[in-house]
Amino acid sequence: MPASDELYALLSWLGDSRFLMPLALACGIAWWRHRPMMAAHWAALAILVVASVAVSKLAYLLLGMAVERLHFYGISGHAAMSALVYPAFGAALSGRAGQRLAGFVLGAGLALAIAVSRVALDLHSVSEVACGLLLGLAASIAFAVRWRARMTLAGTALPVLGISLITAWLLMRGPSVEQLLQRLASRNVGQETGSIRALQEVAQPARRVPYDRRRPAPGMVHGGDAHRMQAAGLQEQRRQIAGGNLGRGVL
Repeated sequence: MPASDELYALLSWLGDSRFLMPLALACGIAWWRHRPMMAAHWAALAILVVASVAVSKLAYLLLGMAVERLHFYGISGHAAMSALVYPAFGAALSGRAGQRLAGFVLGAGLALAIAVSRVALDLHSVSEVACGLLLGLAASIAFAVRWRARMTLAGTALPVLGISLITAWLLMRGPSVEQLLQRLASRNVGQETGSIRALQEVAQPARRVPYDRRRPAPGMVHGGDAHRMQAAGLQEQRRQIAGGNLGRGVL
């Protein structure tokens, strides 16, 4: 693997929800000890970001909703969560205004690098990571402006980061959030068709193809990475169901 791909893979890992969700949770717990209202505000923003990403992905996986001209098939969770967590965490490392702003900017820069890695690895389009960055940054800015110096984690930053790394190491053994959404969508179609064989075909991994070379195959929805190709299979099955072309009870 080229050195650049290794760097992109590392950046992409730093944007994985299995690391960022524990980090966001640990920050919330640390804030809760001193200011419950601040922790509640943080939790509400995190839930809003996660829900927005999940709804956008399920809208495509289940309903085929997309903006194909922009290659938009769902908000990038890596970009959204990175833009939410890293700027806020960076700003919380110090109570001084100048250092707080520098930490926020550095966190936003890391989120941008993670977003670039997702495009470079052909896992998302520019429009998808741009929406993710805007969503996450809007939430992070709203939080930082509201709480400012009161959000400092200067005395607990290392324990928070350590707990997050240990939790992430445990979670990395399981499926990602995106894989869970794919399974949910596959189960939904499976219940409608009763076809185990169809689900197995949908679950086959797809080869990554650069966005500018992708063309929708006959009967397929123009997609992106593996989850888009799976979603295309789901949509094809739905069309067959609607047309009465898919046999029932196939085992």
